[in-house]
Amino acid sequence: METDLVRTGPPDERPLRREEPPPWGSVAAHASIWPTPLQGDLLRATLLQDERGLEAWRRIRPLLNVAEMDYGTHAMLPRLRANVIALGIDDDPLLRLFKGVQRFTWARTQILLARVMPIVAELEDRGIRTMLLKGAAMLVDGRKHAGMRHMGDVDVLVAPEVIGTAVEVILSHGLSPMESIPPWYVREYVPPVRASVGFTDGAEGRIDLHWFATRASCQAGADDDFWQASVPVVLRGVQSRALCPADELLMLIVHGLRWAPAPGYRWVLDAALVVRDADGELDYERLAFQARRRRVAPVVRAALAYLHEVAGVEVPPATMRRLRGPAPMVRYELRAQARQPRRRGAGGRAAVVHGEYVRRNLALDASATPLAHARLAARRLGVQRPSDLLRVRPGGLPGPGRPSAVEAPIGSGVADPPVTDWGAPIDFGNVEAVRQHCMYGLWFPEEWGSWIAGREARVALELPEPAAATLLLEVSAGGLTEGQRLQVLLDGRRLTSRKLGTRGAESVFAALPAELVRGRTRLELVFRAPDAALPPRLQINDDLRPMGVFLGRLWLRPVPTCGTGERLALGLGSGDERMLAGGWAEAAEGGRWTVGPRARILLRAGTAASRLEWTAAPLIPDGAPPLSVEVFANGTRLGRLGCHPDSPIARVPLKRAGAGGDLWLEWRVRDPRSPSDYGPSTDPRPLGLFFHEIALL
Repeated sequence: METDLVRTGPPDERPLRREEPPPWGSVAAHASIWPTPLQGDLLRATLLQDERGLEAWRRIRPLLNVAEMDYGTHAMLPRLRANVIALGIDDDPLLRLFKGVQRFTWARTQILLARVMPIVAELEDRGIRTMLLKGAAMLVDGRKHAGMRHMGDVDVLVAPEVIGTAVEVILSHGLSPMESIPPWYVREYVPPVRASVGFTDGAEGRIDLHWFATRASCQAGADDDFWQASVPVVLRGVQSRALCPADELLMLIVHGLRWAPAPGYRWVLDAALVVRDADGELDYERLAFQARRRRVAPVVRAALAYLHEVAGVEVPPATMRRLRGPAPMVRYELRAQARQPRRRGAGGRAAVVHGEYVRRNLALDASATPLAHARLAARRLGVQRPSDLLRVRPGGLPGPGRPSAVEAPIGSGVADPPVTDWGAPIDFGNVEAVRQHCMYGLWFPEEWGSWIAGREARVALELPEPAAATLLLEVSAGGLTEGQRLQVLLDGRRLTSRKLGTRGAESVFAALPAELVRGRTRLELVFRAPDAALPPRLQINDDLRPMGVFLGRLWLRPVPTCGTGERLALGLGSGDERMLAGGWAEAAEGGRWTVGPRARILLRAGTAASRLEWTAAPLIPDGAPPLSVEVFANGTRLGRLGCHPDSPIARVPLKRAGAGGDLWLEWRVRDPRSPSDYGPSTDPRPLGLFFHEIALL
């Protein structure tokens, strides 16, 4: 029986960012959703109850090593043992080890059910209908021995409109969302882009809360016929429901037949057992109808062909013919879905993201014409007409709640930020800070910051008092790729554009002009990343989120005013942080070093000044020529000086730059050297001038 999906992929030479041990039976050149030949033999030995299963066991027996098996293979061992014994082999010493795995599986499953089933019972008591899916559904009413089916969690389906109440019940039992996701993110952002989310108590209690049975169909009312055909069940004395066999088989196939770092065996095992338990009564007509209605006929057809190959499942030819119908766009998407994300082409990546959107926004019974797909693509990318799709650049367009194939960006278009004191940092690695300040366009924070979701993010700031003059913005940022740009805009005006590296956070500075901020207490800043990219496209990892640059922390400070003749100190306790705009070391007693080739200051000249004066000592060894320094004001070159320790005071004319107003001062140091180059100090920083004070004269 032929299949419509590609089973092999080119070799993947670059590792994931998070290294995982290779799955048992894997080969280096295999990068698709289909098991390798060795893994296929494991399935045959587990599922075929004739000579073919015995031959497969003989092939894999010399290669089995329990200590080296991955999680997916361990889950197969109890069923493998039962089948091998049924085939007449009962004296193999490995079978005693497999028996231990079965007992361990039974014990863990009992602990899991004892922790989670009271939650299901309370949901039912509150009038919330529940349905058990996958592993839990296979254990109801004593259908399967608990030791024969490994379970990492209990999958429970509820209706989408009761997600909030269901989350409250789960939280009241001491569980919390996995990966430290706060409950508000689950309620506000996850439902539009995912079909479920996991909760854990940090030990053995885990529940996967579903609001859709399958990610293949998440439209309004998509599960109505699943509920109508479901059957009542009991597990550990708790009343619930389960899918009918045809729907359960569909759900197992769609859930399992997608690419993952570790190939999934369990969908094959579970699907084969569902067919076997139906004992010839499985409603294949319903299976074909549901697959076509939910636009997954090609994937179901491919899965049934594979089940026939490794488990001997006999599917009526009429069903396979019904599943063959024309669906070119779906087939293209599924061929891409079958491959590792880093091995997909641009068209395949776009097809997967678009397919996820279609399965949430195109009604089940609507006609999926090319025009319908074009209209949905235009809506997803925020363009006015389908003809505008050709102008959309990679990364998509910004917008409140713009959907993604993996997660939802934070922000609904509005924000109610708390008042931020001058100079107090806003930490984009803090989940609550991002929630309060982000209007749209930031991915869920990581420990060190947040990535811009696509090409643009908008952040709201509440000032402690109405702005009276120019403000200095500082934001730490880093790129996904070398040379990636970050642009900062306010009221549509671009304030700065900076190319970033990938070696860590860099400080980006921008002046918020007085004419834009004067009298305002709320600002909405736009952070634009025109070079947004997908990590799989860059061969970095398989994270499917379109990423701009990451934002670490943000500071906003009023620019200090410097009157004529006033001297500004740069040492400890001087408060000079308000005017520093990059290229400076930490304050020390009596002053501060410049670091690197450039150091900048932004201040406001209170009155017209004609000269700039500063007192600074250069870092040069004895007998060396003076340190060459160029000075600029508002981009105008004021002069080049040779700085020497014997003449620490330097002056340059300000020319037209000193006529009052904002004044960007910049010192460019030629060939700054580190103290470690000159003697006993091990300080590796490239230091130039040690500034004591500056003045406008």
